[in-house]
Amino acid sequence: MPIEIEEIEETIKDLKRGKAPGPDGFTAGYYKEMKSILVNPLKETMNNILSKGEIPETWKEAFITFIPKQDADLTQVKNYRPISLLNTDYKIFAGILARRLKCLLSEIIHKDQAGFLPGRHMKDNIRNIVNMLEYLSVRIDKQVIMMFVDAEKAFDNVIWDFMLKNLEHMEVGKDFYNGVKAIYTEQKAKLIINNSVTEEIKVQKGTRQGCPLSPLLFIMVLEILLNSIRQNGKIKGVEVGQNVYKTKAFADDLVIMTEDPTITMAEILKEIDQFGEVAGFRLNKRKTKMIVKNMDQSIIETIQHQSQIGVVKKVKYLGIWLTPKNIDLFKNNYEPMWREIRKDLEMWGRLKLSFWGRINTIKMNVLPRLLFLFQTIPIIKGSRTFKQWQRVLSRFIWQGKSLGFSLNC
Repeated sequence: MPIEIEEIEETIKDLKRGKAPGPDGFTAGYYKEMKSILVNPLKETMNNILSKGEIPETWKEAFITFIPKQDADLTQVKNYRPISLLNTDYKIFAGILARRLKCLLSEIIHKDQAGFLPGRHMKDNIRNIVNMLEYLSVRIDKQVIMMFVDAEKAFDNVIWDFMLKNLEHMEVGKDFYNGVKAIYTEQKAKLIINNSVTEEIKVQKGTRQGCPLSPLLFIMVLEILLNSIRQNGKIKGVEVGQNVYKTKAFADDLVIMTEDPTITMAEILKEIDQFGEVAGFRLNKRKTKMIVKNMDQSIIETIQHQSQIGVVKKVKYLGIWLTPKNIDLFKNNYEPMWREIRKDLEMWGRLKLSFWGRINTIKMNVLPRLLFLFQTIPIIKGSRTFKQWQRVLSRFIWQGKSLGFSLNC
């Protein structure tokens, strides 16, 4: 289906100002201000791409700059995070394709994948796992492992041919397929190092960083692995009533859960290896971790030996520390977070902030941290703790002055 002017206008409207431009130097602000002049030539160019399967040479280009990681040894290359800068007209085109693909993927991607699709949220996966752990605390007859998978540079290793064949199999239409294939036929980049630009290098694998299409193409590819695990009768999922749970994912943050792991672990690793051979997915066994429920130490040692994957007492998943016992959620998440907040409050208290400055500090820095935990892992806890926290925050805001009213509820 041809691209319409309304799609271009809507995508330009959604562009964020202040973003660094790509190699051509044209910013989002330029396209917003010149929209009325640019939409028709953009429409013609984009529809030519859909029909002929070729993109302009400038759309193949990217600048890659490097952002240092916090508190890391900056003499090591691994401690820099690469950021790709793409031309804005390319991102408008990719954004339109992403809107279309998102509608399709919402229908065919299993609800276990919570990443990048409307109506799906990170907190749903975490709460599902927490509920599962609580259920297994009652059903002590079920021996279960939860494997928290770490893949080596998952987005960067996707094999283009496999991705395109999968897209073609989905019957997305010739025009849409041509558009994606044009992007993933040839890409090149130049590195920006110490304000100098290197020679051009060719990019031949991986979803394109900074591109609106990339996360959707990635979860489309990963769904092949997740479906293989779901449909594999040799992998026994966790049965809860009439439901069976085997996988949970948020983009590449993947959890695989199974009963009777001494029997099924080899089959899980086989599925991952077979998928990796064709898709470029590489399991990092050193960083992949497992937590277990209702198992003797001898069985745990057998599983670790078979899989070469470590069993741990707690694991961080999507920013939350999870443990086999939910009673430890408060100790491992709320308490460390509150200690960090107290340190920040002490530091901010030494600054000459105005009354409204202190309020905004709480609103913009402290409350988001608290709300993330409240929404993600709501727990039953006596009100005394939270009233103490409320008093600490109030003292910071009012600086010891009388409030003129009571905080008692």
